[in-house]
Amino acid sequence: MNPLDEGVQTYADPLGRWIGIVVFLSGVALLVTVFVIAYRELTASGDAGWFSRLFNLPGALFYKGGLLFIMGAVGSLVANKGIALYRAAWRGRD
Repeated sequence: MNPLDEGVQTYADPLGRWIGIVVFLSGVALLVTVFVIAYRELTASGDAGWFSRLFNLPGALFYKGGLLFIMGAVGSLVANKGIALYRAAWRGRD
C-alpha cells in the first residue's frame, strides 16, 4: 500500500472496463488488418514486368507506405484510447 494513497479508495466501473477492453481489442484488430493488407500489397507488387516495376514501383511504394502509416497510426490511436478508457474506469474516491 502506498502511504500517499491513504484515505483514497478505488473502485472499478465494470461497464467502463469492458468498453475499454473492447475498444483496445478493436484497435489491435485494426493493426493486424493493416499489416496483413500491407504484406499482401507489397508481395503482389513484385508480379509486374521489369519496365512496370522500374517506373511504377517507387510511386506505388510511397503511396502504399503512406496509407500503411496512416492506417497504422489510426489503429494505434484506437488501441491507446481503449487503454485510456480502461484506466479511467478505475477511479479514486475520497
